[in-house]
Amino acid sequence: MINRRCILVIVLVAIGRLPARAADVAPSNRPNELYASALRDSDAPPAAVTSPDVSVWPPKPPDPVLPSQPTLTAQLYQPNVQSNIVQMPPPYQPQPQVASVIPVLPAGVRLVESTWYTRFDYMHWNERLDGANFVTENGPLFTIGYQRRVGQERFRAELFGSQVSYASTVFFNDGSSQPLNSTTDYLGGRAEYDYLFDPEWPAPIVFFGGIGSRFWIRNLPDSVLDGETIRGYQETWWTIYPYLGMETRRDESRDVEFYGRGRIGLVAVTYEHLTLDETTLFPGPGVTGQMELGVRGEFLFLAGYFEAFTWRQSGESRGFMQPSSLLVTVGLKTGITF
Repeated sequence: MINRRCILVIVLVAIGRLPARAADVAPSNRPNELYASALRDSDAPPAAVTSPDVSVWPPKPPDPVLPSQPTLTAQLYQPNVQSNIVQMPPPYQPQPQVASVIPVLPAGVRLVESTWYTRFDYMHWNERLDGANFVTENGPLFTIGYQRRVGQERFRAELFGSQVSYASTVFFNDGSSQPLNSTTDYLGGRAEYDYLFDPEWPAPIVFFGGIGSRFWIRNLPDSVLDGETIRGYQETWWTIYPYLGMETRRDESRDVEFYGRGRIGLVAVTYEHLTLDETTLFPGPGVTGQMELGVRGEFLFLAGYFEAFTWRQSGESRGFMQPSSLLVTVGLKTGITF
């Protein structure tokens, strides 16, 4: 009997040393107190007991936990809902630079331009011998020409001709003289080459240099004076003249514009052949000048024109000589450019 009691005591003591389990904790039947069962580990620290606020009953439920605010990138568009949320732009990402290919014109713009033109001039020819007038010719001169520009180069060709009045003095073998009035026929042409220098500056001026050649026939027909026949003859002229000049640059932004062109040159070499005894003469060098002022549009133009040539007296050959000579033309020039 003793042995059974001892065993029971030992078992109870062992049970008391076991840790408390969930089934060992129970709430009190009293509403104002929560406590744990006395069955706990005697070595563990006592559990904290929290007493609720008895002034509020039933106890206030805890505040609901709201979900965290989503980021801006997670916002979804909701139609018919106003939102003050401003979508921030994405972070700057430098883009690779792609070089654009832009055609660049050279300093001298390559132009291709053709011009047909006509000119109506009043011509004056004068020969002076020992300071006195020897021959004077006046009259109209008609010209048709073609000009072509390719880049900085320009080519020009002309044909001209007319019949003008002739006034001179005839010297007889006995030493007497008498004035003679007649006509002179002109027929000729010329060719010129220009090279243009178009500098890179704001001034609307283009410089050019060139060389020209003028060829013409001067025909003096037979005439009758006091019953005597005055034999006519023919002169063939050919001259070469280099020159320098300037002109205004074409302004493509204007429909109509004023323009000007001028040049000055040297009448360097001149050949003259007379049918009288087949004589060849070489008039001395002189000067030449030309000026053109007018208005031009996209295609048409109209301008005033002036040109002059001078020659010095030639040497004597077979009893003939060419006096100092002057050629002046003044008129109007018009044409079409395309």
